[in-house]
Amino acid sequence: MPNLVLAVRLADGGGLWVWSIDSGGSLIHFLGMDGSDTPINVLCIGTTGMLAGMTSELVSSGHRVYAIARTAQSLERCALGIPEEHRDGYVGCRCDYSDPESWARELDEIPDPIDQVVCWIHGSAPHAFDQVLERFSGSDILRVGPSSTCVADAASQNYRTVILGALRDGTSIRWLTHEEISAGVMDAIWSRERVSVVGLIGD
Repeated sequence: MPNLVLAVRLADGGGLWVWSIDSGGSLIHFLGMDGSDTPINVLCIGTTGMLAGMTSELVSSGHRVYAIARTAQSLERCALGIPEEHRDGYVGCRCDYSDPESWARELDEIPDPIDQVVCWIHGSAPHAFDQVLERFSGSDILRVGPSSTCVADAASQNYRTVILGALRDGTSIRWLTHEEISAGVMDAIWSRERVSVVGLIGD
């Protein structure tokens, strides 16, 4: 029996909240909201560089964002892109996810509940994403990555995937800009698609 989708519309314009439920009635994960201004808690990992625009938009839309990055400078640069009146919704956390023990401690310090996780984690630290899956098993987890590493088994995973491709510009192919990546990932957050593609992949 396929998984079920439970949608609950909240009163007073609260929007539509959507969860994925397995055939036994157990909650798999929170899938997101559709057309709601109700704030959610979002954990953003590795999103203060090329995904800083997405991080800023989430905070500016009233959501509470916990951003984890390796350097304080990266966190500060991301904060400067957030309108001052919304910066209370941004919590920057500095941690290097290449060290499994310190990474586990950092994840444990993120307060529950976390509704949405957005990850850009390099393949050089495969344990880091596994730890995220374990710690936030009840959250909607969205992994962002290049087509070279994400295509093969994306649809079969217990998390959602955003595959970054390229764009055709006349007769040539170019990489996506940071703005295009941020916009594509924002669309993927609310789309509830298991696999989203930003740009073109393949030949």
